[in-house]
Amino acid sequence: MAPEWGVDRPTPGSGAVARVVLPVVLAGVVHSAVIGRDLLPGFKRPLDFGARLGGEPLLGANKTFRGLMVMPAASSVSAWALAFMGEPERYPRGFAFLARPGPAFRFGLLAGIGYALAELPNSFVKRRLHIPAGDHPRGIGKALSYVVDQVDSVAGIVLLTWAVYRPPRRVLASIFIMGSLAHTAIDMLLYLFGVKKYNGSSSPCSRGSPKMKIADVQVTVESINR
Repeated sequence: MAPEWGVDRPTPGSGAVARVVLPVVLAGVVHSAVIGRDLLPGFKRPLDFGARLGGEPLLGANKTFRGLMVMPAASSVSAWALAFMGEPERYPRGFAFLARPGPAFRFGLLAGIGYALAELPNSFVKRRLHIPAGDHPRGIGKALSYVVDQVDSVAGIVLLTWAVYRPPRRVLASIFIMGSLAHTAIDMLLYLFGVKKYNGSSSPCSRGSPKMKIADVQVTVESINR
């Protein structure tokens, strides 16, 4: 049975939408920590098993079973934990079920799966364009590639959410916008503090931007960057 519709708001407030997005945001932070500290190395195996197409990797070494496992697991646990702190009326229409631990856990699992799987087509296309894993094209294509990197996983979440729960489209649009902005903001913070870098290339931030190292952690780009 589909979860009940939540509070009928003409326009979902930013706070209500943030509660829907937060589990995946927290999962992304956990995933970055796992990569940075190289945890769960046994699952650091490429999803394409090293297969090649046209002389290039099918997806690349940065798309691993570790990412496919960590994102859904962290997102589902985060949604489950946040359900104990929320009330149905504080969520946008269609998402009141996130105030219940069981349904929230299932939503977090679905969102994490959507996040991880939606990155794969982007990786596939980049390899066909001979762009190495974790790198970007040069010139104007670099900016476009960075934008796609930030919105593809959010689009995957929105698509699966629509397919399973069928919430109002205005709510889905708000989730897509806020999720994309949150993804971009966190990504830039990782660059700002030196936690993340491209494979030898400059970050999407301005070249003169300050960088600081946190415990000398340098993230080998695995799932966040294609």
